[in-house]
Amino acid sequence: MGAMKGFSASLAAVALLALASCQNMASKDFTVHTLPEGAAISINGEKVGTSPVTTKVEQIKDLGIVAEKEGYEVASATIPTKAGRIRSFLWTKWSSKSQYIEEDEVTLPLKRVEAVEEYKPGKLPEFKMPEDTE
Repeated sequence: MGAMKGFSASLAAVALLALASCQNMASKDFTVHTLPEGAAISINGEKVGTSPVTTKVEQIKDLGIVAEKEGYEVASATIPTKAGRIRSFLWTKWSSKSQYIEEDEVTLPLKRVEAVEEYKPGKLPEFKMPEDTE
């Protein structure tokens, strides 16, 4: 009977450690780089700073990342969540607690917008009245 109590206590301790470690994995540091640097970065609609930027992200849903910089096209990326094997053991794989983001960073290349030439009217020729030839 004493061995059974010891086993139950050990199992409970392992379960608590697993739960605690999963709680710590609910968020993580994530870095966004752009080429060139200096773009305004939004993750899931929330402005997080200027690239390169590191911020905490929740691992319960995909990350929608948008980079904007004047003179460049808007760049975006989606970083999907994945089902964790250990966490899926504790929760169903459809539970948000079983999800994680594998990547720690992403680099978004920015494409320069071609400058649109401004319209500059040319100089009009001077108009001369025809001379009377009467």
